[in-house]
Amino acid sequence: MRDSLRQDARERSLVHLMGLWAGGHLSQVASQAIVHLALHPADPVVAPMLYAAVTANGGDGEQELAWMADNLREQARHAGEGAWWWEGTLAAAYVEQGRHAEAEHAALRALHHEPGCARSAHALMHLHWETGACGEQRPWLNAWLAAHRPPAVAAHFSWHAALYDLAAGDTAAAARHLTAGIPCDDLINHASLHWRLRLLGHITLPPNLTCRRPRRA
Repeated sequence: MRDSLRQDARERSLVHLMGLWAGGHLSQVASQAIVHLALHPADPVVAPMLYAAVTANGGDGEQELAWMADNLREQARHAGEGAWWWEGTLAAAYVEQGRHAEAEHAALRALHHEPGCARSAHALMHLHWETGACGEQRPWLNAWLAAHRPPAVAAHFSWHAALYDLAAGDTAAAARHLTAGIPCDDLINHASLHWRLRLLGHITLPPNLTCRRPRRA
């Protein structure tokens, strides 16, 4: 009780937002995020919540994506130069809209200010896939992952790296991610990559090997 009394208006609003998120009320998260940002412009904590509330709630229609991008762009403007957390999220929104040139510019602006910004790097990974540039951009991704590999999304980024390998025609490198980067209980990334390799006729490792967990650093 004492802790709740010590919270300021911003903190109480964030707690309310996170409660909505935990309860799965994503449409309310999106609308409440706008209310929060009207009172606390460019609050960086809200950037990923606003994006995920729309995209995770099936908001892939033109109107929903345009609404999201407009609001993210407005918050990036409020935040000013160097606000990589908003620029990176805006880049992801632009990719969702198919606005590839704007997505690249926003992602690169964010990476200029924060080279390890995973949101921006992820936006570029999707951009390269959608534009067929994975093969030529493979050196960029390998260099970025060598310097910045966020533990929380390491397996998913390994999956993306495998797509770059496949685009470059290197199925052996792609297959190594099954044992070196993606644990077998990560059903989405592991199964997806395994199936892609099988479709390409690559002889994958037997299950007892492909399901070996990667060693912790």
